[in-house]
Amino acid sequence: MKEKSKYKFRVSDFRDLLEIQKKKCFLSGRELTPENTFAEHILPLGKGGEHSKENIVLVIDMLSKLKRYYTVDEIVELAYDLLAIKGREYGIKVSRK
Repeated sequence: MKEKSKYKFRVSDFRDLLEIQKKKCFLSGRELTPENTFAEHILPLGKGGEHSKENIVLVIDMLSKLKRYYTVDEIVELAYDLLAIKGREYGIKVSRK
């Protein structure tokens, strides 16, 4: 059985990430505020990610549940599918390279 990490995410880690990410969401680039910011793992724990400072990013609340369970690649694929189907209604056209 995998040993549980003893790492504790601290306020100083949160502040460091805010500075590193320039107060922008890791996924959307939207502004992070005290009301909308969540810390999530880059590689979700359920997919083998480690609970470590290097595996944590800040995202906006709307994306936190997605990021908790899915990788960036999986989220991008979902976003592509959404835009391919619903994007036209908003004047957005997507294509694969």
